[in-house]
Amino acid sequence: AFSLAGQQAALPAGVYRVSVRLTRPDAQGEDRRHETDALLLTLAPRITNLPQTVARAGNGSASVTIQFTPDLREGQRAVLVLGAAQVLPQTAGATPSSLVFVIPDAPVGVHLARLRIDDIDSPIIDMDFEPPELPRFLDRTVEIT
Repeated sequence: AFSLAGQQAALPAGVYRVSVRLTRPDAQGEDRRHETDALLLTLAPRITNLPQTVARAGNGSASVTIQFTPDLREGQRAVLVLGAAQVLPQTAGATPSSLVFVIPDAPVGVHLARLRIDDIDSPIIDMDFEPPELPRFLDRTVEIT
């Protein structure tokens, strides 16, 4: 097992090829190198400030600020998926770990939220829930009032 803890600054959301290189001495004491087959590892964004409640403005829109990790890198594309709707972020006030989304004609209610960076969605299912056959959603919701 290995951990990516502390690597948020080094690894943006994306797909990586992972393999292990082994070096062992052979019978003559010389180093022999072996490399395992590569596996694909998907590093998804993780929203850190949900659930949250936001109020609609007078024009019916709602503004949602999403904080996340790892940081967004230059050239990456981010989208908020709220229920079935996709919303692009505002460019003003954006930071590498926080984006503001304005939802026009925001539907009142509780909506499951996902942050999609370069087509990789933040998780919405609790993978630690037992039994694994019965999925449980994480509380990644935005309530619009």
